Amino acid sequence: MSRGNYTEVTEFILLGLTSRPELQVAFFVLFLGFYVVTVIGNVGMIVLIKIDSRLHTPMYFFLLSLSVLDLCFSTNVTPKMLENFLSEKKTISYAGCLVQCYIVIAVVLTEHCMLAVMAYDRYVAICNPLLYSSKMSKSVCVRLIIIPYVYGFLLSVMETLRTYNLSFCDANEINHFYCADPPLIKLACSDTYSKELSMYIVAGYSNVQSLLIILTSYVFIFVAVLRSRSAEGRRKAFSTCGSHLTVVSVFYGTLLCMHLRRPTEESVEQGKMVGVFYTTVIPMLNPMIYGLRNKDVKGALRKCYFFIALVHVEVYILAVMAFDRYMAICNPLLYDSKMSRSVCVRLISVPYAYGFSVSLICTLWTYGLYFCGNIEINHFYCADPPLIKIACGGVHIKEYTMIVIAGINFTYSLSVVLISYTLIVVAVLRMHSADGKKKAISTCGSHLTAVTMFYGTLIFMYLRRPTEESVEQGKMVAVFYTTVIPMLNPMIYSLRNKDVKEAVNKAIIKGSTIEYMQDYFEMQYIADCILRMAATMYKRELMTVVKELIVLNPAKMKIKISLTLVPEQMAEVNITYVTEFILKGITDRPELQVPCFVVFLVIYLVTVLGNFGLITLIRIDVQLHTPMYYFLSHLAFVDLCYSSAITPKMMVNFVVEYNTIPFHACAIQLGCFLTFMITECFLLASMAYDRYVAICRPLHYSTLMSKRVCTQLVAVPYIYSFLVALFHTIITFRLTYCGPNVINHFYCDDLPLLALSCSDTHMKEILIFAFAGFDMICSSSIVLTSYFFIIAAILRIRSTQGRRKAISTCGSHMVAVTVFYGTLIFMYLQPKSNHSLDTDKMASVFYTVVIPMLNPLIYSLRNKEVKDASKKALGKGCETLKTLKLRK
Repeated sequence: MSRGNYTEVTEFILLGLTSRPELQVAFFVLFLGFYVVTVIGNVGMIVLIKIDSRLHTPMYFFLLSLSVLDLCFSTNVTPKMLENFLSEKKTISYAGCLVQCYIVIAVVLTEHCMLAVMAYDRYVAICNPLLYSSKMSKSVCVRLIIIPYVYGFLLSVMETLRTYNLSFCDANEINHFYCADPPLIKLACSDTYSKELSMYIVAGYSNVQSLLIILTSYVFIFVAVLRSRSAEGRRKAFSTCGSHLTVVSVFYGTLLCMHLRRPTEESVEQGKMVGVFYTTVIPMLNPMIYGLRNKDVKGALRKCYFFIALVHVEVYILAVMAFDRYMAICNPLLYDSKMSRSVCVRLISVPYAYGFSVSLICTLWTYGLYFCGNIEINHFYCADPPLIKIACGGVHIKEYTMIVIAGINFTYSLSVVLISYTLIVVAVLRMHSADGKKKAISTCGSHLTAVTMFYGTLIFMYLRRPTEESVEQGKMVAVFYTTVIPMLNPMIYSLRNKDVKEAVNKAIIKGSTIEYMQDYFEMQYIADCILRMAATMYKRELMTVVKELIVLNPAKMKIKISLTLVPEQMAEVNITYVTEFILKGITDRPELQVPCFVVFLVIYLVTVLGNFGLITLIRIDVQLHTPMYYFLSHLAFVDLCYSSAITPKMMVNFVVEYNTIPFHACAIQLGCFLTFMITECFLLASMAYDRYVAICRPLHYSTLMSKRVCTQLVAVPYIYSFLVALFHTIITFRLTYCGPNVINHFYCDDLPLLALSCSDTHMKEILIFAFAGFDMICSSSIVLTSYFFIIAAILRIRSTQGRRKAISTCGSHMVAVTVFYGTLIFMYLQPKSNHSLDTDKMASVFYTVVIPMLNPLIYSLRNKEVKDASKKALGKGCETLKTLKLRK
């Protein structure tokens, strides 16, 4: 096959975070600081755990591995990013890109599992403290470390090879600061379907599997903690989990935002911002989160950190505001372009990023000081000078560093302020109009007052060496600085600013009329409902609709609606309002309609009789009043319901000419179908858990699977599925359907409805992938985990008879699970671009019609107890009939 006339890509260009030259050096310094702190923090954590014998415990052994992963991850990405900030040629070789991509995926997947292992370690420590040393022995810990590494690096090889097999023929600019899968997929000129699908499955499975372990561990932990009667014991138990919970929340929050999305231009742009946090900040934060474990030190340092950070931010925001006034007065014609929204956002973001970064460094430096004796801070909040006073030593460098950083910040920001106001004064003096001068000065008055107060107190406080007298005086000044200035600033800017005063008056007037606006929107909604009803009633005619809003006064509003039916003008309008859909059905061949009707009628009758008979049998036979058959009765009910939601309408369409379904009926059918489908997913998971308890913990079966527990295991799937189905149905039917109304299916389903919509369906597609993936992976994970333990338990049984009996109790459920999930995965975990609705129709016939018929057959023909109960019921029925005949 010809490869075509194109050039193979041998290197890629990393576009990085920004293309603006003036920001490159600033970003280099910022991320260099991040990287240095990351290396020092993680290497320090590793060394500390190695040299301190008190930290030779499983928890810190896992923490050591986490630090190694963070160090590897940051080192893989950050140095190349730093190099690109200073170089003009921001290229990376093809091989280098693949290696970087490989390490990123490997470390991310390994860290997934590592966090799950650490959650399990906390579970054993809190829930089984007496068995902790045996259950978390050195050999067990080593295995728990090796498995995540093997899993992560093997899957990474597979994903990197899939990326390697893609063709990159022309475009070679990666819209990111490191090589990652989503931006690389955007550049590929070959089919990326298998890569996308593999990426979704691996990311979804890894996220859900590790999250399940973490959530399950913490559920047991919380239960154990709540059972503890000692308040001190509870506090200690929670404190041991706090760091891990923080790391998990930060890690999964950014990871889900980055990877569980379809790769689009917007997602890649957003992913760059998230990626900065994920690849540079998280590896820096982890050792701090785990290192700051002392409550008193944490509290003091937290206050100190935020104080220093916010001071730095305010210093530079005042400088930015001075620059803004300079642009407004000295370059008024260019003000809109020079001070655009994007520029303003950058001018605000840089002070925040710089302030919090410098504060982090200063606070960590303070944390590194040794406080050995006196713990009384001679101040009313935690600040550097009084903390330095109580340190035992090593404060000389800290003092001068504090003076240098404060001096640089004040000098730089003051320089911007002074230069701006020098140019403003020059521009004002050149003005000939007195009114123009007065107006220009008035726009700066508030800012000048705020700057004077801020810098006056700040210089008095900080540009001195900390002595006993300076700290005492500083307390008085700090009262003014930390409490009075924040109170005065809004007054200064409101009382001296005409625009702010007018906005306040406008807000007060607007607040007085808000209740009338609510009345207006209610009337607007009623009007739209009337129009929808009219559109339904006169669907063969066109309505010209006029809605007029008459505002009589702020206290009285009403809507006037006029409807005019103009059938003769239909040809002039191009919009059609869909009020009903046409179901295309399984086949449009007339000679097959009657045979199909007969076949599906028989199948439906068998489905109804089988499921209804199974429900009745379980209800009347006392021997079947067990958890397993309780779940089975609900499974039969669900099969009966979702088969009845689809099959009757399908059979009607075989014998009528117009296969129409009203708009609202289509919504109801979709809602019912989704509700019972999702319920069946989780019912099968509950049944798998029931089999696990029955086989693996038979002595505790009656207590673990009590009536209350069984009711909860059934109620939760019903409630969850109803809410999810309602959510999906509302979103689907809020889409616009303005043109074709022929559904290429035999029932109303999400995917064929999306094909008809003329509005943007991107968000809905993402929701389908997210919910379908979560439901299937979550329920299938429970099923697989349960059967893993079941198989392990069966292999331990020495009796052949015992093994056969254990396997026979699971056989029916395994067959039902295999059939159900096979068709479900085939139907829903496909991107829209590769989705065949015709193929889905064939799968759906099996899924919606055949499976509900097979389930009662599977559970009755393969189950001795059900067969015995059936024979007993038939025997009783025959005896009853004989008795009735004898009476007659």
